[in-house]
Amino acid sequence: MQPTEEKSFAFNKRYLALGVLVFVIGTYAGLNFKKLSTIDPKMFMTFSGAFVAILSFITLVLYCAFRKKREVTALIFAGLISVLIFISAFSHPYFYSRACNEKRDAIDTHRIVSGMIKSEPTLNGSQKSYVFDFDVYIASSETEDITFKKNCIIRAYVSKDAFSKAPEIGNSLKLNISYNLLKEVA
Repeated sequence: MQPTEEKSFAFNKRYLALGVLVFVIGTYAGLNFKKLSTIDPKMFMTFSGAFVAILSFITLVLYCAFRKKREVTALIFAGLISVLIFISAFSHPYFYSRACNEKRDAIDTHRIVSGMIKSEPTLNGSQKSYVFDFDVYIASSETEDITFKKNCIIRAYVSKDAFSKAPEIGNSLKLNISYNLLKEVA
C-alpha cells in the first residue's frame, strides 16, 4: 500500500507543476498578445465559452471511451483542467487592459480630473514642472462627471507656476489635462 500512495502523491505533484506552468504561460501570453484590448468583450466571452463547451464535450467522449483505463482518464481531465487554467490566466490581462483603456478614454474625453497626489512630487529635468503620480477619482467635463469605481493612477506633469507652494503627498487637486501631459502608469 505504501508505494501506491507515494506514486499517487508524485503524480499529483506533476499536476500541480503542470497547473502552475500553464498559469504562467497563459498570463505571459495574455500580457504579450498584441492588440489584446481591442477584442470585443462579448466576442471574447462567446469564443471562450464555446471553446470550453466543445472541449468539455470532447473530454466527455474521451472519458467514456477510456473509462476503464485510469491513467488515460486522469490525463484527459488534466488536459481539460490545463486548458481552463490557461483561459482564466489569459483572461485576467485581457479584462485589466480593457479597464485601463476605458479609464484612459474617459480621461482623454473629459480632460478635467480630480484626485490626490500619490507620490512625492519632484521637479523634472528642466526644473519647470513637478512630476508625480496622481490618483484620479473623478473625470469631469462641462456636461458630465465619471466617478471611477477603482481609482486610476496617472503620471502628471504640472507647471511649477501653477502652485503657490510645493505640492505634497496627499494634496487633493483638480487638474485640467492637456494631451501631451498625460502618461498612464499601470
